[in-house]
Amino acid sequence: MNTDNVYGNVMLVDLRVSQWTGRKMDKRVSKAVADANSVAEGAGRYYKTLLDPAVMKDIQHLVTTARNEHYAMTLPWSDEGPRVLSSQLYFTYMQKMREYKDKFLAKANGLLAEYPYHREEAKRLLGNLFSETDYPTPDELSMKYAFNVRVQPLPKGSDFRCNIPDEELAEVRQQMEGENSALLKRATDEAYARVHKVATAYVDRLADTGTVFRDSLVWNARELVDLLPALNITNDPRLDDLTEKLSVHLSKHDPQVLRTNMGARKETHEAAKAVVSDIESIFGGST
Repeated sequence: MNTDNVYGNVMLVDLRVSQWTGRKMDKRVSKAVADANSVAEGAGRYYKTLLDPAVMKDIQHLVTTARNEHYAMTLPWSDEGPRVLSSQLYFTYMQKMREYKDKFLAKANGLLAEYPYHREEAKRLLGNLFSETDYPTPDELSMKYAFNVRVQPLPKGSDFRCNIPDEELAEVRQQMEGENSALLKRATDEAYARVHKVATAYVDRLADTGTVFRDSLVWNARELVDLLPALNITNDPRLDDLTEKLSVHLSKHDPQVLRTNMGARKETHEAAKAVVSDIESIFGGST
């Protein structure tokens, strides 16, 4: 894979969000349950929910939504940590993440303002299981909430500098380039996998005229069509071709048309099967 033109068009982004779990293992209750059921201590654990779950539901949902958006707009790099972001999506991505951060901090500040009340309410909800030591102080709680995005360049072997013998330096650089090629292939494979998932859903849901499907079947395809040009970080012409097919054939009809027009449904179903076949031929029958 030729990676020479990739470095100026992509970057790595790392989304780090931290929040208080509001849960605590109760060793005393865990032991009591183990004793009552004649099982070894440590075979099970009892976790307490320290605040009314409804209190933290909104902020937890927001974090999940932000992370899902982060994953949708990026491709994998390492197993954990940073992901690949196309420069085409940089401003859109950063704008969305800033919006999520503002909402996150507003909700976190709201929780902090009402924390003393919620902690008192927890005494009623938990009864004898309540313990003051389970709860952080307001200052400690505020430190548990953070929302940050770190941007860094894609590491490049030729940029590696170190005071080691030239022969060793060349070997390290070559190793870095080889690892980068493998990681970029993995990222590109993820883009193919997204197309395969969408097309397979069409094949499964449109095969039988009586099968019910959600509107999201079409909306997911259209959203992917919008993202794919930026996700094609290696300018793979085969991925461009699949994007075109996804746009022209799978995204052509609104959901209601596919429900009521059997001709359009059959046509779209056949197009989806062709897309799946194309992808599987590229990957030797597997994705």
